[in-house]
Amino acid sequence: MEKKLNYLIKKAQGNRTQNAFAMNCGINSASITRILNGENTPKPEILKKIASHAHNNVTYAQLMIAAGFINKSDLQELSDYYFVPEDQQGNPIPAIEGLDKLEPDDVDLVRDIVKSLLNRKSNK
Repeated sequence: MEKKLNYLIKKAQGNRTQNAFAMNCGINSASITRILNGENTPKPEILKKIASHAHNNVTYAQLMIAAGFINKSDLQELSDYYFVPEDQQGNPIPAIEGLDKLEPDDVDLVRDIVKSLLNRKSNK
């Protein structure tokens, strides 16, 4: 898990220095160092900041999976409603712009709304 997270963070950093990347993300460079050294597990809020400034198409969902906050199978459950086929790395591609940047509770809310709409459609 730690290796995958480190890989994704380095990929998200792209060709920027660690200091520049941290500054772009609005987090302390020392925080990134501690994460990469395995001293800290980043909170979802930090992962969201990293994802919002990531290079190389690194997503919030990928970071959350790598950090152990969610399972890929959790995303698979949502795939009928929110995702189109996976990319070449096996990562779901959001069908709704920005969905991958929502908090987990907000994603649950969107899922409930979609289920309600589908139920309403099937009852017509």
